[in-house]
Amino acid sequence: MNILIDASASFFYHSTGIGAYATELVRGLTEIENNHALFLFTGKRVFPAAEIDKSTQRTVCSFWQRAAKNKTEIIGDFDLYHNLHNGIGMKETGNKKIVTIHDMIPYILPEYCGSPYKELFLANTRQSVETADAVITVSENSKSDILRFTDVKEENIHVIAEAPKNNCQPLPQKLTADYLLSRYHLRAPFFLYVGGFNERKNVAGLIKAYASICRDFPYVCPLVIIGKEGSRRKKLEELAETLSITAFVRFPGYVPDHDLPFFYNQCRALIYPSFYEGFGLPPLEAAACQTAVVTSNRSSLKEVMADGALYADPGNTAGLALHLYSLAADDHLRETMARRAYERSRAFSYTKTAQQTLALYENICR
Repeated sequence: MNILIDASASFFYHSTGIGAYATELVRGLTEIENNHALFLFTGKRVFPAAEIDKSTQRTVCSFWQRAAKNKTEIIGDFDLYHNLHNGIGMKETGNKKIVTIHDMIPYILPEYCGSPYKELFLANTRQSVETADAVITVSENSKSDILRFTDVKEENIHVIAEAPKNNCQPLPQKLTADYLLSRYHLRAPFFLYVGGFNERKNVAGLIKAYASICRDFPYVCPLVIIGKEGSRRKKLEELAETLSITAFVRFPGYVPDHDLPFFYNQCRALIYPSFYEGFGLPPLEAAACQTAVVTSNRSSLKEVMADGALYADPGNTAGLALHLYSLAADDHLRETMARRAYERSRAFSYTKTAQQTLALYENICR
């Protein structure tokens, strides 16, 4: 079987959840012994997956426009074509077609989606879902949303979860502490947020919750907020200043993927109070590093983390603040939740994700 995967998100949208999914799924598929020929489309050309060169990976703001407007002709005879990024830029190639839908946020929370992504999603995704031979999505929550907003048959939707990246694992404490001190001038303990600054992520709510009790902690425990610079981050910095906690909130800026496990291993807990996620990868990545997690009780997050996290209503800053205080003050609770988080993370791997995906390929091409 000749399989073509549109992995352009791996090359041009790398430092994102969708980019990580594309990269790790392709890696997992290439490591499975099989008799199929796997090819990748990078957004510019098609080549055998065995010849992958990751040196071109980067993140460009115009990824979605590039994908939607890409007119590159696909040359080759393929039994199956798989689009990994919500059906945007779906190609007319292959006898069978699969699309991965990560979430339906532009339908559910359009006010939190920026342009042109929202418009491209609304114009492309539903048609891609309804014309594909199979749909992969990453959680039961997202499956329910797809059924709600499209006419696809339920039996055509297959839930295959994402997983932590392979470099997310427990690391020696001295190694991670020394690295963060030398590279980022940061010492433990600290609370950590990793992700975007869209209002949906509720980082402002996190800052307000932290501000309400940070001076009551038994020791100084800063809040470290990782994410790229821009107008949204500037507003969060201004919020911290307004709340008189600038001295306790650190914004180290963009952190490359290979450095994130050092932060996960050193933090007191990862705090991820998002209003909505199709999957929610940072909590699971932190869990894989044996780190306690506090997250939202909404959308897919309880499905993913099960008993491996503490939960709060993202609209209730007092409830979120209570978890922060408890984890700062109670070593036993933190260690217990770190252990539970790690145990939960072991249910997920990109080896399993790749195996399930390959089995679906083989099934629909019979």
